[in-house]
Amino acid sequence: MKTLLLTLSFLSFLSFGQNTNNIWYFGDGNFLDFNANMANPVLSANGAEIATPTSTYCQEGSSTMCDAVGNLLFYNNSENVFDKNYNLMPNGTGLIGSASTSAQTIIVPKPGSSSLYYIFHMDFAAGTPNLGLFYSEVDMSLNGGLGDVTANKNIALGSGPCSEQLKAITHCNGQDIWLISHSVIGNTFYANLVSSTGVAPTISTSIGAAHPDAFSGMSYMTCTKDGSKVALAGEMGGFPSVEVFSFDNLNGTFCNPQYLVTPDFVGSYGVEFSSDGTKLYTTAFQLHQYDFVTAAWYTFPPLEIGATLMRGPNDKIYIARGCDYYDAQAGVMYYARNLHVIESPNNVGALANLQLNAYTTPRECGLGLSTCYYPTQTINTCAPLNAQLSVVNTTICEGDCINFTNASSGAGIVSYDWSFPGGMPASFSGSTPPVVCYNTIGNYTASLQVTDCAGITSSTTVNIDVINCSGPTPDFQASQNQICSADCINFTDLSTGTNVNAWTWSFSGGLPTSSNLQNPQNICFATPGSYDVTLTVTDDLGTNTSTLTNFIVVDACIPPVADFSAPDTVCVGSCIDFLDQSTNSPTQWNWTLNGGIPNTSTAQNPQTICFNNVGTYSIELTVDNAFGSDNFSKDIVVLSVPNAGSDVGVSWCQTEADVNLEALLDLGVPLSGTWINVQNTPAFSGTTFSPSSAPPGTYSIQYVLENFFCTDTTEFTIEINGPPNAGIDGAVTLCDYDNNIDLMTILQGSPDLNGTWSPALSTGTSFLDPSIDLDGIYTYTVPQTFCGSDSSKATVTITYVFDVEILPVGSLCMSTPDINLSANIANGVWSGNGITDDILGTFNPTTSGSGNHTITYTVSIANCNATTTLDVIVDDVPFVDLGNDLANCLSEPLILSIESSPNDEVLWSNGSISDEVLVDFGSFSPGETVVVSVDVSNACGTSSDDIFIELLDCDVYVYIPNSFTPDGNNHNQYFQPVITGEFLSDYELRIYNRWGESVFNSKTLNAAWDGTSNGSLCQDGVYIWTLTFNNNSSAKTQTVEYNGHVSIIR
Repeated sequence: MKTLLLTLSFLSFLSFGQNTNNIWYFGDGNFLDFNANMANPVLSANGAEIATPTSTYCQEGSSTMCDAVGNLLFYNNSENVFDKNYNLMPNGTGLIGSASTSAQTIIVPKPGSSSLYYIFHMDFAAGTPNLGLFYSEVDMSLNGGLGDVTANKNIALGSGPCSEQLKAITHCNGQDIWLISHSVIGNTFYANLVSSTGVAPTISTSIGAAHPDAFSGMSYMTCTKDGSKVALAGEMGGFPSVEVFSFDNLNGTFCNPQYLVTPDFVGSYGVEFSSDGTKLYTTAFQLHQYDFVTAAWYTFPPLEIGATLMRGPNDKIYIARGCDYYDAQAGVMYYARNLHVIESPNNVGALANLQLNAYTTPRECGLGLSTCYYPTQTINTCAPLNAQLSVVNTTICEGDCINFTNASSGAGIVSYDWSFPGGMPASFSGSTPPVVCYNTIGNYTASLQVTDCAGITSSTTVNIDVINCSGPTPDFQASQNQICSADCINFTDLSTGTNVNAWTWSFSGGLPTSSNLQNPQNICFATPGSYDVTLTVTDDLGTNTSTLTNFIVVDACIPPVADFSAPDTVCVGSCIDFLDQSTNSPTQWNWTLNGGIPNTSTAQNPQTICFNNVGTYSIELTVDNAFGSDNFSKDIVVLSVPNAGSDVGVSWCQTEADVNLEALLDLGVPLSGTWINVQNTPAFSGTTFSPSSAPPGTYSIQYVLENFFCTDTTEFTIEINGPPNAGIDGAVTLCDYDNNIDLMTILQGSPDLNGTWSPALSTGTSFLDPSIDLDGIYTYTVPQTFCGSDSSKATVTITYVFDVEILPVGSLCMSTPDINLSANIANGVWSGNGITDDILGTFNPTTSGSGNHTITYTVSIANCNATTTLDVIVDDVPFVDLGNDLANCLSEPLILSIESSPNDEVLWSNGSISDEVLVDFGSFSPGETVVVSVDVSNACGTSSDDIFIELLDCDVYVYIPNSFTPDGNNHNQYFQPVITGEFLSDYELRIYNRWGESVFNSKTLNAAWDGTSNGSLCQDGVYIWTLTFNNNSSAKTQTVEYNGHVSIIR
């Protein structure tokens, strides 16, 4: 029976969500009815109209509730509750709240009850104080089915001051409801669970960017159709923005913040998801769409939309046009009585199909639309977090791919982390992994870890066995691999695979040549040679072939025939190699090497056998194989080597006489040999070498003696040297200021470079420094050799120019008479600014003018020039100008300055001696005149100037109150900024309500606002003011702007 009751309760809840939001109430009594035509709902007006032809009713927050078939039950505006007949419900007044707050009321059913409902309502966000979030209970079984607000009214949730953002999301059990709100300042979400037992205590989650003040949260909150995402509009983090979070509908917590800066210049107000959750819409001054797939914003064509967005039961999004505005001066009411519709919100950009002014509302539209509770799920999904995955087959072939399927359960899963060791890819994050391919044989463990919004994890694994599915592996062996011709052998199959069932053999050179038996017998080979064997096998997975090359070796089985090759004659002391040329495949070799070292060998081809004694020797080779042996021998003659004597090396000068080289051979060397001129030098002829005919260098001559092919050679190495060369004498003429000169460049005839200079040069090299080394004769000597010695001379002439100096002169004035400049060496030429006679050196200060003048003096001696300079300073009587007399603000110190030269003396009337002086007017009064003077002096005279300064009062005094109480008691009735100053102009005071609408504007200095707009009293609350004026006291007009808030308190 208990189970039956639960089922009935759940079915009752299921029926609740289908049509309970089919009628919306908003603005000044507008009703939008989806019952008759879901695609195109019908507008009507009901209840008492509050606005008048000269006043507006700019409502924001409201909520409605219908029964299971869509009939209106009741509605409220955060202050009052009305029944379905548009009358006040008993006890339905006095809800703590304000109709001028954005989303501050929502109605939800009490789970498990068919008649009880909760209205959640909140205080004005900028209220002083902000009283926070409350709920009141409605019992529809009372008052004849029209409902009654019970004694459970204005019950505080205790979460503290709240922003104007409110939303309801279904619990994962499909019955209970989460009531979501946000702190007025900061970044804390509040969640209260509404269940059959009532409203549970608050759960807090601090996450995302902070609301910096009460105004940043005067906007809307929404959720995706499945309740998995929540979005906030506002101005968080210092920018117009929207924040999106993941919501855990099991625990009531938030995670994964996504901060989106909106492309607008004011904070966002309305916010809504498309039904598929891929788009997010927000309003400020314009309508914007964010695409989660491409992470791109789209701004709809210029349209001033600052009101709310709401997704309807038909998945279209409706946009409120805003509030009417009455212009009291013109006596005209400007109406904003329209609804815009986004027809296809799931589409990107303009394809979303924004229809402007799709509906005209009978009454004032207002900024808000009906905030409704849409159940986000209807089944119980509250299961413990449990990671599960599935695959069709855990045993696959090498190179195959697998589809892994996520089968995890549990509420609030926010991440899926897959690991595929051995697979490609090796890892993946997301609920649906791609196909995973395994290319290497082995056993691998795949895993999945899921994490929920609270950070709790669950993991699971599965083993994947990757096997070789490429077919059988052919393999076999033979009873013998090496046989004699006409022998027969047997073959055995060793293949592996999955049910090997067919064999095909091929025997190259064999009889028979093929077989289909698994193990063929008596395969015979008649002809000697090496033969391949091929086996092809087939199993359930395929067919593969293996060939063993030269697997069977067939021999003729006959004795060997011995033979080898070697030189017939060798020179004593030579080493030779022997090459076996035996036939019929011998397997052993035995050599007798008479006269050789070593004298025996078992190698097939003995290497480096040396013969050190003259004579005739017999060499014998015996070879064997399995079928017999044979031997072969031959003689080798070892000849003696002739002696041509020792090598000769000599060094001769080119001046020496011809030499017969035979005389240089060792005593007793036969003279029957051959002479070889290696370089074909003309200096060698017959046996004679002529040094005088040979250029300096090294020459090679050979003398060769022969005994058949045994030879010996004497090498003659002859070095020919030329006589030393110091070059040909030279001379040079220099000035003492010339650069260093290399004396080797003065000598002719390409002298040797290994000589020395005398006297030695100051540089320690062949370079002469004219400023240090003396003129005269310098001798260059090359070192003496056995071929002689040599020297040469360099004659150096140096013209010395003395240091030239101009006698100094002191500073001159422009009025000084001409002076004649002089130097320590006469007969030079003068040049420079102010020189009037270049021979006498006459300098005219008047001609030169004031300043620093460089004078040049040049003297020439024997084509060598000397130059020097002198700076002559010419001064004039100083010039000083303080400018015209002026007026200056008393509160602004004045800086006066002049330009002076380094030799000038400055004296101000206050005793200062710098070029710049700060004049402080602290001891003076407005209207006084201050005189400042300055004297500037130098050796040429004194100049003076003064300036008269009139003092003005330029200060502006500002007083602006932050609140006033226009309640008719003659005290603090006006908001009146007080501005005083002598140079004010272009004054303007502008005041706006929090929707940006102007309520007061005046360009009259010190004008006062009485708290009305267009003749009507303004609501209590906070208003924004801007005050601007120009301060013309300085040379450049300054525009001053003040901004702030003022509160109306009654």
